[in-house]
Amino acid sequence: MTITKQQRGIVLGILLMATLAVTAVSSNEAVDDGVVRPVVKTADVVGNDSKPVKVTLSRLDLGRVSRDAEEVAVVDVFAPKSWLPPPPVVAPVATQPVVPVAPPVPFRYVGQLEASEGKVTIYLARGETVYTVRVGDVLDEQYRLDAMDSGQITLTYLPMNQQQMLAIPPR
Repeated sequence: MTITKQQRGIVLGILLMATLAVTAVSSNEAVDDGVVRPVVKTADVVGNDSKPVKVTLSRLDLGRVSRDAEEVAVVDVFAPKSWLPPPPVVAPVATQPVVPVAPPVPFRYVGQLEASEGKVTIYLARGETVYTVRVGDVLDEQYRLDAMDSGQITLTYLPMNQQQMLAIPPR
């Protein structure tokens, strides 16, 4: 049996009207005046001598039955469980503070020129840039040329005041 769209609409309309009617009737019965009263019921209970006895039933006083928050133990029922033994507790190892170290020298030795007065001009390169420096000059506001010995140049990294050596290759 197939139901057409029109028949389905009629059935749904009838069900909607029935639902609205039941809602209207049930909402008129319950009058809420804001006062909570205990519900008292009577029931016939058969005693030992087979005579009905009237017993008054009342609602349970939930205030007397409730537990304190301290008594309730919270258990996580979805906590992961394992049959493996717990991992061993490792004591924290005292580490020594890390001393900051200057970055490697970014310059490479290109050459030098000795003037007639005994002053030496050194040529250092950083990438494509070539610097012409003498002892005491500052390079890129980070390095200072302190000394030049026979096989090395002494540079000071100014932000950390650390000396670094740059080797001069043999001729």
